[in-house]
Amino acid sequence: MRGDPGVGTRIDASDGVVIDLREPATAAFNPATTQTIDRQVHRRVRLAGVTALVALNALDVFTTYRALDAGAQEANPVGAFLIDRGMLPWVKLAVLAVLVLRTTKSEPKLGTTCALWFVVGVYSMVIVINAFTLHAHGAL
Repeated sequence: MRGDPGVGTRIDASDGVVIDLREPATAAFNPATTQTIDRQVHRRVRLAGVTALVALNALDVFTTYRALDAGAQEANPVGAFLIDRGMLPWVKLAVLAVLVLRTTKSEPKLGTTCALWFVVGVYSMVIVINAFTLHAHGAL
């Protein structure tokens, strides 16, 4: 590590990276100058997430029933319970309706938006798993 003699505020990592610590720590984050996401943009991001979640749930129901028709078995005990009673689409529809209403009526929050997109990722993975299951059973 090389630095300015006697100063100790400049670190040269000898690989082209230089860290200059001479500025005050508060200069890195100044709430007055830091950009925040626009509320309308945040609402659109949430709406896109909810729309994706609705579409992915519809795909999940379609691919699940198709896989069951091809001879696959539902591994999720809650899903199997709902499927056996013919309630799966209706429960998903009710949960999604509440989600859509809450998302459109509530103030956008970063934490819930991130959680929403995490669930979109999980459901995307579920669709991929269902596609592999359909392929394994010759239904794709």
